[in-house]
Amino acid sequence: MALPQTTETTSQVLYGPVKIEVSATSDFASPVDIGAANGVKMSEGMKVSKLENDNAVDRKKVTEMVWSIEWEQNQYLNEAAKAIMRSGIDTIVNTAGTPVTGHKQKYAANGWSEDAFIPFDQISYSGAGGAIAVPTNIVIKQDTLGTSATLTADTDYIVGQGEDGRWGVFMVNNGTVDATKDLEIEYDYTPKASTSYYVGGKEDLGDFYIRLTNEGEDGQIVQWTALGKANLSKGEEVTFPKYNADDDRVKVPMAVEVTQDISLDAGKQLYVRTVIPA
Repeated sequence: MALPQTTETTSQVLYGPVKIEVSATSDFASPVDIGAANGVKMSEGMKVSKLENDNAVDRKKVTEMVWSIEWEQNQYLNEAAKAIMRSGIDTIVNTAGTPVTGHKQKYAANGWSEDAFIPFDQISYSGAGGAIAVPTNIVIKQDTLGTSATLTADTDYIVGQGEDGRWGVFMVNNGTVDATKDLEIEYDYTPKASTSYYVGGKEDLGDFYIRLTNEGEDGQIVQWTALGKANLSKGEEVTFPKYNADDDRVKVPMAVEVTQDISLDAGKQLYVRTVIPA
């Protein structure tokens, strides 16, 4: 039996599936997990030009590179991912539902903290055309199980938006706000009845950024992050299975192409692969 020419270095072997995330910004603020997928494949495409010489060996030059990612989406893209990936071709319209009054969010003593941002757990679609809006009639009380005290807006808390754009309250550590007591946030909001995605007539594909993360059996993480801008490279395709199919999930093929951002430093224009040891 012939001897092997080399041995496998297990620390350099990739194992298991990959997670796909997308973001509207290059710093990957508020990334969105696209969900369950099959057959994730990525590949580099290169345009190679040959520079010929009469009296020297020909030289080859890479004049263009793209990074392509394809997969089969097992769960229909959530609204956050669709808004990022199809921002240039969809017109998204929310239809407001029936307003809800007196909704309460409750936190036990020591279950929240001063100087913290607490997002509203319900989103209000009461803006023009069903746009997201700030909940109304906000009342915040602490120590509802003891001597209840109503906190004051712009003094004890400030209504604002977190990094993901969601509305909530920023608590103010001013001596009055006391996280050792329970907290109750009450407000009115308008839920969403439906979301419609209108397609057709828009020409410019929206740009976004994509990241793939693989974690091996030993905890090593390998991450591929787009530096260049990503775009969808195929339209939506939906195939519905037979009524009695063993796997009756509706699967949607996806294809994304990342192109070089020539405004970045040479050598750092397409994507970056980062390895984080276990």
